[in-house]
Amino acid sequence: MPGPRTLRGQLVLAFLVLTLVPAVTLTAITTARLLRAVERWEQPGVQRALTGSLDVARDLTHRMENDLRQRGQLLAADVEMEARDPDPLAVADLLATAYNLDFVQVYDLDGTLRFETTRNPLVAGPGTFEEVHERAVSDDPFLRGTRDTDLLAYTGLLGDPGSESGVLVVGLYLDRDFYARLEDLSQAVSYYRQLRYLIEINQRGVLITLGITLLALAGIAVWIALRLGRRMSEPISDLGRGMERVTAGEAEVRVVPRGSEEIERLIGTFNVMSHELAQSRVALAQAERQAAWREAARRVAHEMKNALTPMTFSLHRIRKLETDLPTEQKD
Repeated sequence: MPGPRTLRGQLVLAFLVLTLVPAVTLTAITTARLLRAVERWEQPGVQRALTGSLDVARDLTHRMENDLRQRGQLLAADVEMEARDPDPLAVADLLATAYNLDFVQVYDLDGTLRFETTRNPLVAGPGTFEEVHERAVSDDPFLRGTRDTDLLAYTGLLGDPGSESGVLVVGLYLDRDFYARLEDLSQAVSYYRQLRYLIEINQRGVLITLGITLLALAGIAVWIALRLGRRMSEPISDLGRGMERVTAGEAEVRVVPRGSEEIERLIGTFNVMSHELAQSRVALAQAERQAAWREAARRVAHEMKNALTPMTFSLHRIRKLETDLPTEQKD
């Protein structure tokens, strides 16, 4: 396919090629690297590790709940808990030796805290829980967390069915922010499972951003190329039109110098040549007029000479005849 024939079109095309080819190349390389980097976010090993960690944590929590339920039920059946006011020291000893629990509480059925003790006397109890009776008869009898410390507690009824005397709460203290970290792990697994969709969205975003950037660069390049092409081609076009006017016979043609320094010098040289050519034409016209007058004078002189020649011959003949006449005839 042939390229543009005008200087302006060639300049625009050359500038676009020099601008867009590196931009497109850099964009392609950058896009490939970005897409590969985004794809590396998803690692099957990391997903398996996160999922396995979450499964282990949930299984451990489930085992802790089952174990705590069994120990709570055993403690509720212990003779020490049958008394209306159990001995705190005896119950604390049971927590430390037999049941491995951190605290125990007994509530009346109306939710009033009646008894509380901890395995370690130096550690305060977890505080009063609300709605312990509703929790004791629900499908999920576990309490999780207080204001300051994460814990796991089991609530159960004291006494035989139908003749309950209160609500028993037994529990274990957990590490601070245990449930928050477990929730963070659950969210991390959920997010990682969605990573494939996020990768696709990010890839589309990268491609769209790079495409818009490339289009913007192309638009800027076209605008700059058109301005540069116009700045360089218009003075040359003016010079070409000036030469055509000179060729057509116009006397003195002057082109306004503009453009780059080299083109201004070229236009200046053309203006000087045009001025000198106009002066040469004036001098040539004068010379041609003088030559025409000389030719006319020569022709007139020649014509006059042609007319005088017979007269000269006649005079010579008359003079000769006069010389040949006798003297008396001369007189």
